[in-house]
Amino acid sequence: MPQTFLLGMNAKIYQGPAGTALGSLTEMDNVKDVSRTLEAGEADVTTRANQGWRATAPTLRECTAEFEMLWKPGDAGFDAIKNAFLTSTPLRLAVLTGESATSGTEGPRTANASPTDAAIQTLILRGELSQPGDDNWPFTGSFTVTNARAKLPAQKLEVAGVNLVIPITRAASPRVEPLLGIDKVVWDGVQYNSPTGQVSVVDGVIQLESNWPLFDNQPPLTLDAAIDLSQGSPQGTIAARMQNVHISDDQAIARQLRMAEGWRITGGFDFTADLTLSGTTLTPDARLILRDAAANNLKKDVAFTGIDANLKLDSLAPLSTPPDQRLSAKAGHIGKLEISNVVTIFRVESPQSIALDLAAGTIGKQGRIWVHACRFNPDRPVLQTQAFIEDKEIGEWLELLSDQKVKGEGALYGRLPLRVDSQRDPALTFGKGFLYAKPGGGYIEIKHGSEASEYVIKSIDDVFGAIDQKVRGYLIEAVHDYGFERLQFDFYPQNNKLNCLVTTSGKGRTGAKAPIGKLEVNIDDFGSLLSKRILRSANAPGALDDALQRIFGN
Repeated sequence: MPQTFLLGMNAKIYQGPAGTALGSLTEMDNVKDVSRTLEAGEADVTTRANQGWRATAPTLRECTAEFEMLWKPGDAGFDAIKNAFLTSTPLRLAVLTGESATSGTEGPRTANASPTDAAIQTLILRGELSQPGDDNWPFTGSFTVTNARAKLPAQKLEVAGVNLVIPITRAASPRVEPLLGIDKVVWDGVQYNSPTGQVSVVDGVIQLESNWPLFDNQPPLTLDAAIDLSQGSPQGTIAARMQNVHISDDQAIARQLRMAEGWRITGGFDFTADLTLSGTTLTPDARLILRDAAANNLKKDVAFTGIDANLKLDSLAPLSTPPDQRLSAKAGHIGKLEISNVVTIFRVESPQSIALDLAAGTIGKQGRIWVHACRFNPDRPVLQTQAFIEDKEIGEWLELLSDQKVKGEGALYGRLPLRVDSQRDPALTFGKGFLYAKPGGGYIEIKHGSEASEYVIKSIDDVFGAIDQKVRGYLIEAVHDYGFERLQFDFYPQNNKLNCLVTTSGKGRTGAKAPIGKLEVNIDDFGSLLSKRILRSANAPGALDDALQRIFGN
């Protein structure tokens, strides 16, 4: 006859590490006298409408499983239960009516703890429910957690030794002393100092006060919160402060933040955040202030001093800032290039989009460069924009192109489109643009025997053809020490390459001082030449930094 009842002798109890799927749990057969109790709490909801009868409503449910085991070292179930108890390690249990793989089997089981690994050694909830009346918050008692821990792999966060005592009262003076303590906080592989504080619930309002000393010998990060739970949906404010911080240990920030690894940072910092909670909406007003900060990366050969900023955060979903966020630096260098009076104006639109409105600075003694109106994704930074140059020293530009075989004096202005993409080879490419010498002239000196010397001699022969060798000698002498009245670099794409046409006129500065009415020098595939001069290697770690270092000094 078909079975219409269940026998306890056919029930099964299973165990396994937290995160184990139900079908992979291991049966424990070293058990006896297994009992399972299902209970629900009660709330008194009696009113006059019940005509003298008490009325109750079920509240929180509770499941208890009790069993006995023989002390049997080596038994998998015994060892698992013993070790979980002694080490506070989370364990998954399932108390079922039969085989776990059999259709129709049912019974309670602890939740699958993956990807959140959590354990609480002691959890105590004591309290009472008052009679309904004018009180909006009828609960009193306390909530205690001892030696809890949690691990969130996706967020790279781990906390341990969490101890809480939360009094729940209707009066200003709690019946028990509140406590908040966390022994261990690890984020992204870095262990932080332990926060302390207290939490209580008074008249339905969660009140939090906490101090978190993120940096040694510096003011702590303070948290103050008041969240009202008695109005149907949470309402309240959260305030965070870390002010008058001055970091003199230039490796302190790198020790606390993985993203700052390799950087040495000092200076004054203030952080303030006021968050308003309304239901499920959290509205932030957060500011980060930098005062006379300095940042130095020896590996990348980058350093800036006198960094000032006042940055504001106005949204968490998505993470964003208002327009016109400004960051400035008084002076710095990228490689051998000296930069000063740097100003950057930008807006964070989301974690995947930063809009750069303007970046400008002074190069060397007087040259100016600025870049504006571009947008990029920080996760895959591809920067495509136009660089505008004014008063750029001709000597620095010529030395870059010729590997210091050509020198000069004068000033350039112009525009050059550029694209920086770390996942392409070359990482730096250019578009149609120009650089022209400003009126007033200047001079160029070319080292004999250099590649640049061969270019101009070939151009003289192409332009003038078969001429008297004496005249040819005068021209070659002139272009090797040459005072120009006109000097132009025009960049144009052709056949998937970027070429450069150099146009000049002037005369020699020594010897016969031969005049040159017009000389044109064509440099084929100039874009590749420029990329090779600027980038050490397309795959080198410092390639992009080197690109920004050497392309017109920014």
